[in-house]
Amino acid sequence: MVAGRHAPAMERASVVRRRRHHEILIAAGVAFWAIRRGTNPVTAWAVPMAFAAELSLSAWVALQTGQAQDEKVENVVSEQRIGGHEEAAEAFLVVSGIVVLVAAAGFAKGVTGRAARIVATVGSLAAMGAGYQ
Repeated sequence: MVAGRHAPAMERASVVRRRRHHEILIAAGVAFWAIRRGTNPVTAWAVPMAFAAELSLSAWVALQTGQAQDEKVENVVSEQRIGGHEEAAEAFLVVSGIVVLVAAAGFAKGVTGRAARIVATVGSLAAMGAGYQ
């Protein structure tokens, strides 16, 4: 829990990231179901891929804006807390970026695409863990 008046904003950002992970997992589940029912994998995988890309982009934007606001919140939140929060944000950005790259491989045909879709879905669980830090 973060103390001070900036705490609600930091907690809101964490809740939004968690919700995005759930959306990716739900979209991936629907995509797997649609593919098994005969939908073109490229079409079915577009939504989970879009969610993964949006999550990674929002992580990058959050990191950039957080760094810009660093000086303002140092008077309210301890520097150690800010440093830990920033390190967690950087780790989250790396993990979500890897998930996007693997998810992009999910557009491939055959075994490669199938394996990438499974790994990206599992990877989104790892990103969820990074987002909870």
